[in-house]
Amino acid sequence: MTNIASDEITLELNLARLNARLEELGDFPILRDKLEKARAEMIELLENLRFPIFKYDPTQQPVDDDGI
Repeated sequence: MTNIASDEITLELNLARLNARLEELGDFPILRDKLEKARAEMIELLENLRFPIFKYDPTQQPVDDDGI
């Protein structure tokens, strides 16, 4: 089990640092493209932490007990 709150805070701090770096960055298109790609990945990870997608797993369904 992971510490989701810690992961979320770390991602938020890294995202803030990346946004600041993007603001300071001049006209360096190659570096800007890499940083914007990393930013998009961080935002996606953060959204997945905040709003996890649960998938159906048939192995975790209760067994039907006919004897009850």
